[in-house]
Amino acid sequence: MNKKKKNIIEKIKELKSSDFIYIGILFVFFIIVCIVFFLSCRFISKNINKILTTPKEEHIEALDVNRYMLVTKKLNINVNIPK
Repeated sequence: MNKKKKNIIEKIKELKSSDFIYIGILFVFFIIVCIVFFLSCRFISKNINKILTTPKEEHIEALDVNRYMLVTKKLNINVNIPK
């Protein structure tokens, strides 16, 4: 067990600063890729939700019955509108 600890400590001492720089750059690149992936998934899901959701009540247009009946009279169309 003592021999293994010595080997690990020796390996750590043999590492150069350039080895840490390369590992750091790879780690930062990986973090950037993960952040971009997360943001793009959120963007896509928001747009899909926006497309598939029903419009709010404020955007619903009601039918103007008086104008509708005027048009039906001009076109001689018989329409029964439930009240």
